[in-house]
Amino acid sequence: MDSPRPAVDLEKELTCSICTELLYQPLTLLDCLHTFCGACLKEWFSWQAAAVENAQTPPAPGSPVFTCPSCRAPVRDTRHNATVATLLDMYLTANPDKAKPDDEKEEMNKKYKPGDTVLPKLDILERTPEERRLDQQERRLIDEVRELSLREAVADSNETTPAKLITIGESAKGSFKPFKDTKRYKPI
Repeated sequence: MDSPRPAVDLEKELTCSICTELLYQPLTLLDCLHTFCGACLKEWFSWQAAAVENAQTPPAPGSPVFTCPSCRAPVRDTRHNATVATLLDMYLTANPDKAKPDDEKEEMNKKYKPGDTVLPKLDILERTPEERRLDQQERRLIDEVRELSLREAVADSNETTPAKLITIGESAKGSFKPFKDTKRYKPI
């Protein structure tokens, strides 16, 4: 019975799923324990931070901003994993031809050095209690209008006329004022 070569399996375990190359300066994510190159994680989290900061609306309170690139689990922090680093060193000692060339190492060292923070600080404006209350009120009013509209559509599905739709639209026109926060939302 042929068994797979242990070196091949170890190489697979020591491969970063972001760059698909052998790990370099590996970091392990707390919570899910997936491991990636430090430079790859720093770029991944920078991309996620930019997406959040450029979003039309801030993330919901308690929703994760940073997630694992593999399993999308929320990420609290990263840590150096001595076991992975030791296995990587042992593998590279046994297979020196698999090591990254010096120019690639230099390039990755520009992006991340051990000890660098990989989770960027976010510049998100905190909403005041009044803004949160107005957001909740707006969501509640939208839900009420949607429910009334559906109820009206079901009741009048066979006898709807354009004149009746105009009357419904006119009666709802003055009762709903959308909240506009010019500091937080960009015009469409």
